[in-house]
Amino acid sequence: MYPNPIAKEIQKYVLKNLYELVVDRKYSMHPGILLDCIFAACEEQGISMIFWKERQKVLFYRSGKRKAERTHQQLLNGQGKHPWSSLASAAESLESILDELYPGVDEHQAKFIRKIPEETMTNEEYLTIVDKTERYFYSQFYQEYLARYQEHALLPVSGEAPIIPQNPKLFEDIITRKHSELMDEYKRVQRLIRKCDDKSLESAAVKLRQQIWAHYLVELAEMKGYPFASKEVVTSENKYNFVLEQGRAALMQGCEIFGPLH
Repeated sequence: MYPNPIAKEIQKYVLKNLYELVVDRKYSMHPGILLDCIFAACEEQGISMIFWKERQKVLFYRSGKRKAERTHQQLLNGQGKHPWSSLASAAESLESILDELYPGVDEHQAKFIRKIPEETMTNEEYLTIVDKTERYFYSQFYQEYLARYQEHALLPVSGEAPIIPQNPKLFEDIITRKHSELMDEYKRVQRLIRKCDDKSLESAAVKLRQQIWAHYLVELAEMKGYPFASKEVVTSENKYNFVLEQGRAALMQGCEIFGPLH
């Protein structure tokens, strides 16, 4: 994050929009990042892991004899309904691991079971664990990886994972070089807002933030090879206007680009 408070504010705004893009539009992420997020979420929940063959296969286990085994590809594929190495696919894999490690029984089933194993939990208890673990998984991705690597956390259309670690440059290029006039104007408006209470200035600040995000998304799409949802969008200018009108929906869905399985 930037030390300058105004630049830091804009970067947080762009990161929030970027996160919503990859979740809402289901884009494929860097596989190494997603695997680390799965492992971190399991560790946070108290699940132990053994990594085999250069971490190409993982054994997840907890107390008793409960265990689950997955290859890296299985973890990234999920149930095969979403793009490979997307947050949605990884979250499905995480839930399937929890399902194997935490036997549950709902109240209706309990009426027909004479002796319920001590380690068995209610459906409500199980769902609480799933919710807690998935929340940690998503927050780990957002706060630890997307904030640090930004555009490098996303896979290009080629499917070739960017080198990690690698410092992000796209945001800095936009606010300091390619579209620095927008950042300069935003700083000017923020200074005026601090001096007087004017709703028109607040509205101007919102529009400037949206413009910076629109330029970021256009540059990101060109860098990664992401197609726009409309085939009529050709020039940089109408791509920019299309993003302003449509937001993250201006880009095609991840499943249309990467397919349910890579």
